[in-house]
Amino acid sequence: MQRYLSLLLFIGLAWGQKEYNINHIIEQDSIYKKKFSDEIVNGNVYVMFDDMKVPFGKMKNGKKEGIWTDWYVGGSDSYSGGTIKSKTSWKNGNISGTCYNYRQNGTIEFRTENINSNDYTKFFYDNSGNMSKYSMEYRSGEMYQGSELKFYKNVTYTKDLYLYNYALDPKVLYYDKGELTKTEYISRETGEVIKVTRVWRMKMHMKRIFFNSMNIETGSIMTKSQRGVGEIKK
Repeated sequence: MQRYLSLLLFIGLAWGQKEYNINHIIEQDSIYKKKFSDEIVNGNVYVMFDDMKVPFGKMKNGKKEGIWTDWYVGGSDSYSGGTIKSKTSWKNGNISGTCYNYRQNGTIEFRTENINSNDYTKFFYDNSGNMSKYSMEYRSGEMYQGSELKFYKNVTYTKDLYLYNYALDPKVLYYDKGELTKTEYISRETGEVIKVTRVWRMKMHMKRIFFNSMNIETGSIMTKSQRGVGEIKK
């Protein structure tokens, strides 16, 4: 009997959970409220796509709480893609814990372990959804330590009235204590490294150019001095 009453109570609470269309709420001072009222949002948030409710997540006392899901869009209509783009963990309106980003084919692209929204570590996965060797620690929202694989969307341009579309090769950025140290360029076709740029070599090259230019200027001054410019005649 007690279990039966508990089940009824649970069902009653579930059915009594308020729902809000995301287009009908607004954020004010970090608190979400229902438009045209002072009602603070407490309940599930969704968006309508045709006659279907597409869920986002839950709010408690006007702040995001628990797992929020974002969706890929497709075609000209919003949310017609219908596959999960990301799952973000929220606690009292702040990003917290483990979050996931997905490719459109459903495999994990990367996950983040969050201290807060600005301090976190990204762990990257390959096209099959297996963890790769790349990971990057962020501090204050900036790359700090590790390596991160960067992909780029296809570039579209028009030439001679023809539409061209091509994909840029990805690259790997290496950071050490907030400083970019190396960049690897990866062939999109073969997956092999086709070019490496080391920042310290670039810095050394720039230093050589600077000192060479200084030597040239010094040499030109010496030449003028040898000609007697500025010399005191006895």
